[in-house]
Amino acid sequence: MSATELTATPSVDEQLKDLTVKHPLHNNWAFWYSMPQIKSSESWEDLLIKVSEFKTIEEFWGIQSSIPAVDSLKSDYFFFKEGIKPQWEDEQNSKGGKWVINISDNELGQGTVAKFWGRLMFSIIGGSLEYNEESSEFEDQINGFYISYKKFGYKAQVWTKSCDKEAVMKVGEKLKSLLQNSEFGIEEEINGKGELKPTKFTGEAFNNVKFSFVPHDKTIEEKNFIIALA
Repeated sequence: MSATELTATPSVDEQLKDLTVKHPLHNNWAFWYSMPQIKSSESWEDLLIKVSEFKTIEEFWGIQSSIPAVDSLKSDYFFFKEGIKPQWEDEQNSKGGKWVINISDNELGQGTVAKFWGRLMFSIIGGSLEYNEESSEFEDQINGFYISYKKFGYKAQVWTKSCDKEAVMKVGEKLKSLLQNSEFGIEEEINGKGELKPTKFTGEAFNNVKFSFVPHDKTIEEKNFIIALA
């Protein structure tokens, strides 16, 4: 090895320093969990627990890898931007609404819910659902998102800060496009050629998956301000 090559090789200290570098997210986030109700006197707020806050990719991965898999969930997982509670009464949520998607492994195939949730989680936390490539800016329309276990399967929700039709339709269309036409993320099936085999929302089974927008304000909902993306 030449002296030039030795000089160009990073020192042990430099390599260790690289391992400690953290990559900040566009927004700071908090992870919440809803405890199962035991007593009828317990309110929603009593059951809502903030587990941790995070602001870097590394901190997010630490949380994501330490919580039970979503397809074993019997309650609710929430990721909301720092300073916003996962409650419609929160001032930053009260004028907005939510995109609602109902999904079930029984109808769509084993593992679909986990892959769906993973893609949704990574995309929103990473900012790709809010990044506007034309303006090179983040639109910051999403306040948070969560998934809850229901008897029929799972309900995923993406909460917006407003009910402005143009703004929420942008979120809805990007959400639909991302989940229908994109690979699901970190765990992909490998085909016979050693290539990633993308898992996509295709086929007749997915034709019944609906994306519906529902305002938090019931007076707006009564005016039929509901958008469905078939």
